[in-house]
Amino acid sequence: DKSVTAASVLYPTEALSVGKLRDPNYAVAICRAYNDYVHDCYQRRDKRLHAMAILPMQAPQEAAKELRRAVRELGLLGAMLPATGLPLHLGHDYYWPVYEEADKLGCVLAIHGGSNNFLGMDTFGKLGPSHVLHHPVPLMYTLVSYVYDGVFDRFPSMRVAFLEGGAAWLALLLDRTARDVEVGLPYMNGTKKAFADYLTSGNVLIG
Repeated sequence: DKSVTAASVLYPTEALSVGKLRDPNYAVAICRAYNDYVHDCYQRRDKRLHAMAILPMQAPQEAAKELRRAVRELGLLGAMLPATGLPLHLGHDYYWPVYEEADKLGCVLAIHGGSNNFLGMDTFGKLGPSHVLHHPVPLMYTLVSYVYDGVFDRFPSMRVAFLEGGAAWLALLLDRTARDVEVGLPYMNGTKKAFADYLTSGNVLIG
């Protein structure tokens, strides 16, 4: 019944592991193909459906081009970024061409947990304990790197959503960062604002 749902945003499932692709050219081809597919099969057929692109973050310049194509030509809302699998944390300046483009476009970047490999959980014998951790932990990594590596300072208009990990993990970060400031640790001086202030710009969603 079309009267029930006003709109829905479409995210990938298996493509959450896109960061694990080692060949940059292959990653570029896979991302372009997926974005074309989700546009043609869903977004173009029903105006209530709004898809998110995936990007080949292994090749940041190409990822920035694909983000621009996905938003401007395909009409996608933005892109999903995998918080795991990539060789560098997402706040690293290697990925800044993507954030510069997102800042210009005014689109949304959504961070998801992705694969749980190499997060210190590989020896769990069951999915249960891993599932408890593998969404919020990578989100914590990414938010901390965005703040302390200066991503939010450099791209203040960038819109970011941290999704599928709940919100309780944020309390841990607020507590830990406040404690570090209280004891005057020198590495806290690299940020322009208090950690909590980066969350009140209106451009950050925790969900």
